[in-house]
Parts: sequence; C-alpha cells; structure tokens
Amino acid sequence: MYKVISIIIFVFIYSIYDGKDMALANELNLQEQKKSIQGKWSSIWGSGSSDKIDETVCFQFEGDKVYITFKKDVDPIERDFKIISFDKSGKGSIDFSNPSSQELNKGLYILKQDTLILFFPTAGEPRPKEISAYLRKDENILFYIFVRDK
Repeated sequence: MYKVISIIIFVFIYSIYDGKDMALANELNLQEQKKSIQGKWSSIWGSGSSDKIDETVCFQFEGDKVYITFKKDVDPIERDFKIISFDKSGKGSIDFSNPSSQELNKGLYILKQDTLILFFPTAGEPRPKEISAYLRKDENILFYIFVRDK
C-alpha cells in the first residue's frame, strides 16, 4: 500500500512539474517568436489593391510595441502587440491593441524568414479560425504582405 501511494504521489508531482516545464517552454518559444518579428517591415502588397500599393505601409516592431506608418509625412500610430500562439510552420495569432483605448484587433500572421503576412479584422471583430477566411475582398479586413528592411 505504501508503495502504491508513493507511486501515485510521484506521478502527481511529475505531472505538475512537467506542466510547468511545458508552460515555460511555450513562453520561451513565444519570446523567441516575438524576437524574430522585431525590426522594420515595409509592405509590398495590401488589401484593397490587386497590384503593389501606392503608399508603403511600415510596421516597426520594438519590444512590445509596433509603430505603424501609413503615409510618409504622418506620425506613426503606436500599438501594443502580443503574439498569442504560433506553430513551427510560422503561422500564428497576434493581437494589436491601442494603449489609450479598449480597441483590440485579433489577427493572424505568417512569418517566413524575411516575409511577414498580416491578416486582421477591424477592432472588435473575432479572430478568424483560418487564414483562408481573409482571402476574399472585404473592406473590414486588412491584409498586408511585408518584407523586412535590411
């Protein structure tokens, strides 16, 4: 009986410890993914256009902030960003929030080396379950392809 209780306690403690390891590993992976997205990205294509966009949209990721410039002579818009999840293929979920309001954009992204694709609906809309939901013309959805500035 003593051995059975000892084994049960050992399995229980191991499962708790293993769960913490998994959570720690996940957090470290999210930090690595956040690190890989840092820097300046310039758009080469954006929603609402079938060709290259006229004005380059720039996203500058710095720490937990992103500075978004839509036009050259306008001050950038500051947003907080958080990577929610990702997989080894480079696909993930990302949130953009306005630090001065409750506005939250729940989007998806694909990060492949020096290419970043962002899909996000207008604030308050739900995060889609798959990227193909964005591959249609919809004025409430922003879709950009970026390349990393060198």
